[in-house]
Amino acid sequence: MNNFNYRLNRFLDEELSIKWVIIGIFLYIYGFRMRSNLFILSNSESKLFNNWDLIVNFFSDLNLQIYFISPILLFLSLKIIHLELGFPLLIRLGSYKNWIIHSVIQFIKKLFIITCIMVIIISLLLIGVPLEFKWSLFSTINEGLPNNLPSNVISKYIRLPGVFLFFQLTLFFLFFIVVHLFLVILYVYTKSRLYPTICAIMTWVLFIVSFKLFPASHPTIILPSYFNLIQGIKGFGNTWTPFFIVILGLFLLSFLTSKIDKKFKRKSFTFNSKYALYCILVLLSLLPILRQTNIRTIQEIYILAFYGTSQIGFNFLAFMSYLIIFYGYVLLTLLSLNKELDNLSYYKVLRYGNLIKWIWNSFVPILKSNFFLLLYLFSFVLLISFLCGVTLNDTFSSNKSSSLLIFYHFFINGYLQILFYILFAFLIGWYTKNMFYGFFSIITLSIFMLPGLNLLKFIPSGLNSMGYLLDGGSPYITTFILLLYLIVLIGLIYLLLNKKDYDI
Repeated sequence: MNNFNYRLNRFLDEELSIKWVIIGIFLYIYGFRMRSNLFILSNSESKLFNNWDLIVNFFSDLNLQIYFISPILLFLSLKIIHLELGFPLLIRLGSYKNWIIHSVIQFIKKLFIITCIMVIIISLLLIGVPLEFKWSLFSTINEGLPNNLPSNVISKYIRLPGVFLFFQLTLFFLFFIVVHLFLVILYVYTKSRLYPTICAIMTWVLFIVSFKLFPASHPTIILPSYFNLIQGIKGFGNTWTPFFIVILGLFLLSFLTSKIDKKFKRKSFTFNSKYALYCILVLLSLLPILRQTNIRTIQEIYILAFYGTSQIGFNFLAFMSYLIIFYGYVLLTLLSLNKELDNLSYYKVLRYGNLIKWIWNSFVPILKSNFFLLLYLFSFVLLISFLCGVTLNDTFSSNKSSSLLIFYHFFINGYLQILFYILFAFLIGWYTKNMFYGFFSIITLSIFMLPGLNLLKFIPSGLNSMGYLLDGGSPYITTFILLLYLIVLIGLIYLLLNKKDYDI
């Protein structure tokens, strides 16, 4: 009994701080405005709303979840990782697995506190609101309301409002547990708090970007679909798909947690984890083409998947997909080159004879991996073609010359374009002694992928985009341009590495 009282008092001292009071005040102000708007709308429609309209709208408000609650939860997750997870705790718990489970339990406590605060706030806001056990007449209005309030949307899918509230809270809990679990596992494997911090910030940015910019026809890549049930229902057309995907992610991360051993070698996983993350991002960027229903040939799928950019049109998703696939791969390559550069010494130069032989030995694996990247992308898109119901007969019965152009442009120009990115970034990185500047330089070149900025293809950025084929451009001219730039780059690198007064 004394132990229970001690734990209870410690929990109250640690958790019930001024920060929760500030959060509660903000939630009350926001909820009060929502309550006032409901009164105004219900009076204008001459139909009363009840307690469930306010409850459902409060717990399903997407703006509140994205701009206020989610950054708080991500911050609390990082706080657990940065402050509460230390090696003394690891020694006491005995394994990384128990360490991760402990962090999840701590995060669930934070989730529970925020939920309790929201329950208290909504209880205060319900004072003076009619109490019923079913949907109100106001929630059954189909037209005339701005932006279709959550209660007006969900009442068409779930008959009992209490069931929806349970589903919404469950989905919200599961999603952010998955996010926290991913961040903790990333920290355990990388031994760096920087990577979870960057991923948390990127996650919040993706919440906003995917909700604001991504098309509603692709709910798979809209992250709010996985923690806001109404958004998920509108996107997927059913209640269960968001749960299935989130539970699948939780299962995979739990399986990965179960395989973690406290004696694992960090070095053996760090390199592979980067490529595993890259492969996942590539899959996610190519996933929207699976939802295309009007695809008839493999050529169409290749054009959609690797559209990139063109001079007559611009598609934001295609542009982002190009950056993830090709620039992401270049970033991984530069990280390996940077590691090789850090380990460079006079002894290694003497062993190879000169810097030219050293750089050639370092680039041989890169030249091979460039080809395997294109082969991996080619195989994946081919698999997608079959999943979409496209047969080889459909492909070969279409224009064979256009098929050859597409495959030539994909493999030859794709290989040359990747090689240009790597050599250009390496040249800048070697000259500045920092590969980050090299990557930043090719990121700067991506500006010229926007329509109208590279009409003559003078800047070799994004020239392997399939969109240029739709413009009527010749892939052979693109090959000539890329080869010309590569010759110049190789010459500059040779002159730079052949200097007798190089400094290591």
